[in-house]
Amino acid sequence: MNKIDLPHSGWGNGTVPVEHAPGDDGTVLEIQGNRLGGYNVYGLVDTPAHLEQGDRLCAVHFTGGRVRSIVPRRYTHVKIEKNSRSAGIVWWKVGFCSADTCPELRDTIRGSCPDVVQYRGPAAKALLEVGKGYANLYRSGMSGKGRRELKRVSDGPFRGAVELPQGPVLLSIDCLVSWSLTVPSMTRKVNCA
Repeated sequence: MNKIDLPHSGWGNGTVPVEHAPGDDGTVLEIQGNRLGGYNVYGLVDTPAHLEQGDRLCAVHFTGGRVRSIVPRRYTHVKIEKNSRSAGIVWWKVGFCSADTCPELRDTIRGSCPDVVQYRGPAAKALLEVGKGYANLYRSGMSGKGRRELKRVSDGPFRGAVELPQGPVLLSIDCLVSWSLTVPSMTRKVNCA
C-alpha cells in the first residue's frame, strides 16, 4: 500500500471533514489506528440544514496498519466511532487521496485489512482467496459512484472465481483477515516456428 499523508488525528470518537478529490475523481479515505483500538468509520452528512449518519465505510480492528475505503461524494464528513471492545484511550489518524493514486491490480494483490485498488484490464475471472472470516468485494466507477457487490463471503476460508468487469473500475475489499485477489496474466506466449 502506498502510504498517504494523514493530517487529521484524534483520540476516541471523532468527526473529520472530507477532503474530496478534485473534479470527478473518487475519494479514498485512509485511516490508521493503534493495536489497542477498534473503530467503525461511517459516512456523515453534516451541514447547517441537515445532519445524518450514513453507511459504514470500513472497520479498523486492533491493528496499527492502515485501512482504505471509498468515500461517496454525498458525505461531507466521516465519523470515527470507537467500538466497545477497545481498551483505554486509543488514537487514530486520517487522510484522503484521489482514487487514481491507489495501486493497480495487474496480477496478484494481497492484504489483511480493507483496501481499494484500481483495475484497468478487460473483463476477467479473478481468483479470490479469503482466510477464516468474512469478506465483501465491491466494484465502483473511478468516480466512486455505482457501487455494486461482486462477492460476499460470510465465513471463510474461501477460494473461488469472481467476475471482474472491464476497467477502469475501483475494487474495494472489506475484510479483516488475510485475502488475495489474482487476475490472469495479460501477456501471451508466442511460439515462432
